[in-house]
Amino acid sequence: MKKKLATCLLAAMYGSIVLSFSAFAAEADTNTETEVTTEAESASETESKAVGSSSSELSDDLYSFQLKINSDVYSFPMSYDDFLALGWTYKDDETMEIQPNSYSPSECFALDDLEIYATVVNLGINTEPVTKCTIAGISVDSFQMADATDVTIELPGGIQYGVSTLDDITAAYGTPSDTYEGDLYTKVTYEKDYYQDVELYVDSETGLLNEIEMRNMVADDEANEAAAADVSDEPTPEVLAYKAPTELGDDLTSFIVEYAGDLYQLPAPVSEFVKNGWTIDKDDSASVIAGKGYDWVYMSKDNQNYHTIVRNYNANATVVENCFVTDVEGNVNDTNLPVTVQKGLTLGLTEDEVVTALEGVKYELDDSSSSFHYYNIEGSDSSLDHVQIIVNTEEDTVIGIEVSYTPKTLDS
Repeated sequence: MKKKLATCLLAAMYGSIVLSFSAFAAEADTNTETEVTTEAESASETESKAVGSSSSELSDDLYSFQLKINSDVYSFPMSYDDFLALGWTYKDDETMEIQPNSYSPSECFALDDLEIYATVVNLGINTEPVTKCTIAGISVDSFQMADATDVTIELPGGIQYGVSTLDDITAAYGTPSDTYEGDLYTKVTYEKDYYQDVELYVDSETGLLNEIEMRNMVADDEANEAAAADVSDEPTPEVLAYKAPTELGDDLTSFIVEYAGDLYQLPAPVSEFVKNGWTIDKDDSASVIAGKGYDWVYMSKDNQNYHTIVRNYNANATVVENCFVTDVEGNVNDTNLPVTVQKGLTLGLTEDEVVTALEGVKYELDDSSSSFHYYNIEGSDSSLDHVQIIVNTEEDTVIGIEVSYTPKTLDS
């Protein structure tokens, strides 16, 4: 079965070789979703224009994200194959894979005596080897240019590496989006949008441009929609490996929960909820989620609605039914469905009954509110993995229970 695409780019960058746009900052270490959508630009900006042609004209617009190296004009983003067709050699491991909505800012390429760093990005929906990803820009500095004495680099508007001054740059491009003045250099940044910028460094001693960083990360929406149309709804290996529990057990950090009458081991596939009588709201829910990505699902059962973030643990895009629910909640004021965890903890208990049930269990009590007490039992890997029991102190009753468990992988 074919499905439509319902994904977005999620911005959250971290300090590793391959950086990610995924939701949930620091992977499973927060539940805050930060959503930033990178809009597709016009065809003239997203396509590689006359790449590699010695007769190509260099634009006067810095935001064309063009530059000329010797006689060849480059327009970013461009395909890996088109980049190599201009004579570049990739110096690292071609089998390295990049997950969807992620990029590596420092992949090394060589052209004769010149070595540069390229930003290689995967804005598709499936995990891909670096050879199938996109070159979104490059960086080059005086150290890299030291052995490439015959190389010339020119930017739009006639700005040249090793020739142009700060005054030349501002005369060509106007007031920068940002300026940093240090002892060794002045850096000016011209930013069009998120992940679409040019940084130019001017050496304090020589007064000349001696470093260029350019990147233009633009998703190919049409290609992603076409790829999403081919996504199968067959269960992924992760879904096939899931086994529904047969009992709650006694360990609150097992993250087994009885929810709306059925047992689940979190994370649990959306398809397991559907099997147990839940209905997905197709209009509001994502239909296809990128590999290792996140998105929303809206579900209902017994006239109660629940929406939550679900995670795709597979490397490639899949339908929402193959993604995993990592958080369930029952609350008399919201999703009023029966929920029970270990020790007989369920909605409607008194606070004394909760305290008695938790004897011998390590928990934290948040009693800072005059109306509610929160009993939190944390998982061993992260404080964000937890069971929370909410007591309305005025009514002396448990009004809510939340169970949340988001491991980085399903291996454990």
